[in-house]
Amino acid sequence: EAIQAGTAVLVGDKPGGLAAMLDAAYGGAPWFEKAKQVRNPFGDGKAAQRISRLILTIVESKKGATCEAAR
Repeated sequence: EAIQAGTAVLVGDKPGGLAAMLDAAYGGAPWFEKAKQVRNPFGDGKAAQRISRLILTIVESKKGATCEAAR
């Protein structure tokens, strides 16, 4: 997904591949500049928070109780 979105690059399994990619990135490689503009393909990082709130809402509505430790 990240490669398709343009936010990651395959560098291979040779140590020199990673070094070359990092040198290119620090040198302003076109793919790196483009990657900085791409929307994060993995969302906004708040999925766990949303899921836990939903679970808490469901549990509280079923039992009529609150779960202060989960807040």
